[in-house]
Amino acid sequence: MSMTCLIRAVLAADDNYDKMYAVYEACNKAGISYPQEVRDYFGSAIDDCTVKKAGAIKYIKVEPQFDEESYEQVYTVELDKLPKSTKAIQMGLSW
Repeated sequence: MSMTCLIRAVLAADDNYDKMYAVYEACNKAGISYPQEVRDYFGSAIDDCTVKKAGAIKYIKVEPQFDEESYEQVYTVELDKLPKSTKAIQMGLSW
């Protein structure tokens, strides 16, 4: 049985979030493209994450490294590469 680790950055909502989220939702309902301002605000999150009312979740691809001394798979998240609005990191493990 193998284990899968999924790592997510939870993005914080800021003062502009509600406005951008409303435009995001309106575009989804109308089936039209997002304005550039909305694309710029959410960045790549608009294409590769779930944008939610309470915040956005961006999935982070992290390759495990095997530690020969401890015999563990180690996942390293480089904090400086996360979106600036990251407020938390979630890890999901499944077997």
